[in-house]
This record gives sequence, structure tokens and C-alpha cells, in this order.
Amino acid sequence: MTDDNNRLRWIRLRKRLAELAPAIIIGLLVVGALGGWFAYQTHANPGVETNERTVATWSEQGTNSHAAEVTEPNPLFQEGQTLSGRSAYFTRISPEVQAAYTYSYSASDTGSLDVTLNTTLRIQSVDDDDATYWSVTESLQGTHVEDVSPGESITVDATINVSQVAAEINRIQEGVGSSIGTSEVEVLFDTQVAGTVNGENVANTDRRALVLNPGAETYSVESPEELDVSHESTEVVESEQTYGPLRLYGPVALVLLSVLGLLGFAVASYQGRVRPSPTERIALEQSKERKEFDDWISTGTIPTWERTGTEIELESLEDLVDVAIDTNERVIEDTNSGDFYVPGADRYFVYSPDPVQNLRSRDSAEGDIRVPEPSETDEEGAPGGADSGRDQRSGGSPSTDGGENAERVQGLDIDERGDEDEPEAGDEDEPTDDEDEMEAGDESDEDKPEAGDEDEMEAGDESDEDKPEAADDGSDDTEPEDTDA
Repeated sequence: MTDDNNRLRWIRLRKRLAELAPAIIIGLLVVGALGGWFAYQTHANPGVETNERTVATWSEQGTNSHAAEVTEPNPLFQEGQTLSGRSAYFTRISPEVQAAYTYSYSASDTGSLDVTLNTTLRIQSVDDDDATYWSVTESLQGTHVEDVSPGESITVDATINVSQVAAEINRIQEGVGSSIGTSEVEVLFDTQVAGTVNGENVANTDRRALVLNPGAETYSVESPEELDVSHESTEVVESEQTYGPLRLYGPVALVLLSVLGLLGFAVASYQGRVRPSPTERIALEQSKERKEFDDWISTGTIPTWERTGTEIELESLEDLVDVAIDTNERVIEDTNSGDFYVPGADRYFVYSPDPVQNLRSRDSAEGDIRVPEPSETDEEGAPGGADSGRDQRSGGSPSTDGGENAERVQGLDIDERGDEDEPEAGDEDEPTDDEDEMEAGDESDEDKPEAGDEDEMEAGDESDEDKPEAADDGSDDTEPEDTDA
């Protein structure tokens, strides 16, 4: 059974492939066309990609420094000592702070820059949102150097007396009559460069701020972030576009898949391995029909010696189920032969699902034994028929009054047609003497209307009607009577 199921499943698959053959062919052609197009674009016309390449670089550097000289005697430091890089200084012993800024640049090639450095002192009052209430500026020092080469350093410095700055803030606040906001003191270092570096013209500006926070006894210094900026010179380079392994070999694989698929499908179709044969299609139909009538069929084994009576072979399982419904019997599927049976008292009905046999029976002419339709037995008004059988098959279980139907179906003369077609031996070639007598009597009767009256014609007719019966009952040697006497 498993082998049969696998075989039917394989036939269904082939039938589905045959139905989808146009779509499969079109799909393979589309896959091959796409693979060919991508393969051409990848290998024959890969295209050009553009990239930016760095051809030269240069960078700018700027550093801040600060220091304070001890000018007053104290127990901690010697007078004249320079304190540098501290976060805070004492206002009484070191009232002045020296702030310096150094600029330089480097280049991968040559360069020539004109460098200008300026320092400015800015005192201002701002709120929490950096909004300015008042601001004053003072230029301190500046320098300008031309034709500065890469690696050369330029420095500018300035000295700020923090005590005087604090006094200036107090004077301004007293002058405006308010100490609103937060006072800030900044030393600004402005850098301007212009010239050529690596063969290209450049012009840059930069500002760095060193912050002073003057207090009553000390002041702190906050150095700005150092300048460290890199610049690149690039150029656009065109090169042949490159692809990964998937793009390189994927389209070729699609083309091969399409070609091999089309060739394989064509060979399989030519050899008849795709479209099911007529025998296989009939096998599918029979399997579908078997499932449709599964409620009326039981499986078992019928011994050969139990197949007694006349064998009536039906053309379809549907006809056999109709007979089973009319006779109130079950359809038995013989697991050995695969045939279907409906048993009876003196005859049994059988249907063979052999696809080859059924195919031949479909194509052959009439002449096989045929089970009469139930409607042919209902001429005398018997209930039932084909419609009742089909209604039972479609709707429910076999009828409980199947006894009358069984007698009616089993009483059908299946061989009646054969009896009518087979004349007895000797009847056809040797006419009897009775037939000669009847023909002679008929010829004499044809001449009587001319000689006699109507009574004689009636008498002659009556005598003629009686003579065949007498001839049939007698022997062949009886001589016919003279109808003219």
C-alpha cells in the first residue's frame, strides 16, 4: 500500500509539472536572462567606480603656557623665582602673570605661510546664559612673520597684572553702580595664516582664550584646548569596479541552472517522463473515485471457491456502488487481486480497477456485458431506480428495505441480449414445411377476392388463421390442406 501511495504521489507530481510546464519554461528563461545580464555587467562591462585619494596632508599646532614671577618676600618661595603651569597663584607675592602662545605647522611637502599672532585682554560681565552686561578690551602684544616654513614656530606673549585687573573691575562696577553678573577676564590669542602648503593656497584663522579668575588673595588660570588641526589634499581616482564572489559567480550559476533545467525538462518531456500516460491518469481517477466511495467499501479477501454463480463485470466503481445500494450489500475490495465485488445469491458483480483494462474498455465498441440501469427494470412501476441509488450513495447509508431491491436486481436477465442474438442451429438455413404451407396459403388467399364474395373471403381468412397453429402442433410430414377446396 505504501508503494502504491508513493506511486500515486509521484504521478500527481508529474501531472502538476505537466500543468505548470509553460510557467516553468518561462521561469527558467527569465532566470537565464537575468543571470546572463548580470554576468555581462559583472565580467564584460564592470563599470567604473570613483574614489578620493589623499595626495597631501598638513596640520597646525598651537600651545598655551603661563607663569608668574615671585616679586615679594614670603616664607614659601624665593624672591625672583618663576612659578609656571600652576592652577592658582598668590596675588600678593606674584601679581603679574605671563601668558604665551606658540604656533607651528607641518606639511607632507613644502609650504610657506605668513603668520600673524595677536593677544587681547578682555574684561566683561555676563549672566548665567553668557549674555554680556558690559565688556572692555585692551590690545596687548602682537607679531607678524612672513614665509614661515613647515616646522618653524612663532610665539607671542603678554603680561597681565592681575591686581590692576581686579581694581579695574571694581572701578567699572562702581562707575555703573552695579555688580550685576559674573566678571570674566580672558587673554585672547588670535592667529591668522595665509600662503601655500603642498602647492595649494591656504588661509586660516583661529582664536584661543586663556581665562583668569582674580580673587581677593589668589587667582587661577585656565589654559585653553591646544590647537591640533589636520588638513588633507585629495584627488578623485577612477578605477574598474570590483565585485565579491557572490556577484562574480552567482550570475554564471543562474545561467547554468536555466540551461540545464530547460534541457532536462525537454529531455524528460520527450521521453514521456513528465506528462502521465493515459493509464496513469486513469489510475489517478480511480484513486479519487475510491476515496469518494470509501464509506461503501470494506476491505477483505474473497477466496476463489466463494465466487460462485454468474460473474457480471461492471465498467466503473460508481456502477458497482449503485448495485450495492440497490441490493443492500457492501462493496468488498479484495486485497489480493485489487478487484471490487458485490456478492449475490446466484451471481456476483465485479469491477476491476486495472488501468489498462479500463482504458481499453473506454476505447472499445459496445459488446461487453453491461449491467442494466435500474430504470430499465422499472417498466412495471417498481420503486427505486438509478436516481434512488445515487441519492442513497450521496446522502447516507444503504436502504433497510433492500430485500425487494435485491430480488429485483437479481431477477434481471443479464444474458437476455445474448439469447436474442444467437439463433438455434438449423433454424436459419432449413425452413420447415409449416412455413411452406403458410406461404402457399397466403398466395391462394390473394386470388380469392376476384372469384368469390365477401363471405368467402372471411371464411378463407378464418381458415388461414387456424392453419399455422395446426402446422406448428403437427409433425413436419403433415401435408398442407388445399385452401381452395
